[in-house]
Amino acid sequence: MKTTVPQNLPIKINSKLFDDELFKAYCLIDEINIVLALYPLSLFSLVELQEAYNSIYPIQDDKTLLDLLLENFKEVKFNNQKKALRTIREKYLKKVLKNRDLLFLHKMILSGLGFDKKEVGAFRTKQNWIGPEGKGMKEAYFFPPEMAVYKKHLIRLEKFKLKKSQDPLIDLAVYFAQILIIHPFMDGNGRVARLIIPKFLQDKKVLVLPFFFMSHYFKAHRLSYFEKLYLITDKKDWEGWIRFFLKGFLIQAKAQLKMMNELLKIYQACLEAVGTSPSAKKFISQFFQNIILDVTNIKKQRPFLEILRQKKLVIFVKGSKKWAILKGVARIMKKRN
Repeated sequence: MKTTVPQNLPIKINSKLFDDELFKAYCLIDEINIVLALYPLSLFSLVELQEAYNSIYPIQDDKTLLDLLLENFKEVKFNNQKKALRTIREKYLKKVLKNRDLLFLHKMILSGLGFDKKEVGAFRTKQNWIGPEGKGMKEAYFFPPEMAVYKKHLIRLEKFKLKKSQDPLIDLAVYFAQILIIHPFMDGNGRVARLIIPKFLQDKKVLVLPFFFMSHYFKAHRLSYFEKLYLITDKKDWEGWIRFFLKGFLIQAKAQLKMMNELLKIYQACLEAVGTSPSAKKFISQFFQNIILDVTNIKKQRPFLEILRQKKLVIFVKGSKKWAILKGVARIMKKRN
């Protein structure tokens, strides 16, 4: 068994090698920031909901996002992830995320899932490994650093995060890879690392709010993801990893911006149907915030009747007369995941 020894941070990287990708990325971020600054975040709950799903479940091309969410809506691990994403943008909105906060997030996402209680919300105290699911240490293909080594690098990682950036996106790529290489938890390292991405960007003042997600890209390119991380530890190939990371950043930024603009069009159509009074806006925001809404107690409210009658913007889930969803939102969710 040969354990990994991470490189000391900071890593010397020529950011000019990535000028084209960085320019495109910051242009897309500017567009996302404009939307986030102009509209309530509740309108984009579907984006966050999709991230919660993608962060913990494998990609299933044979099912739509709507089907997948209906299947997993009440699962503990799914709701844990949703809660953690919400905590990132509420509890930590005005706080820089530090190592001790990772323990809190780790406990939140793994609670109630049958893990050893001593390992939930705690940095690991023994050697772990990564290998084929269900296999033992002999079949492992990656051994994270020993305890004394990883703890030293975890402290350096926090200092690296708090320093002024050479370029925030390159620093994010390095931080994200390094925390996965260090592997500070027995389980849930990837989920915690993906939670950090939006907060890192907000801490570096790249995003106005911690609202940008990349889990779909990493899941869709899982083999390349592991290969690029391995090449960092084996060949010190940071350039290959950063290029892979920035490619994913561009793909996800375009996808997120597209979904946000689609949701805004649906919102405008709803306002045209029910009006722009405070009560109407509050009613519409309930649909966007909850995605699938229990309408038992609002069926007779004027805005609900109006939205049904004028534009047929609402449909019921699988024939139910209790759970409703905006038709446009359902259309987005019926696209293949």
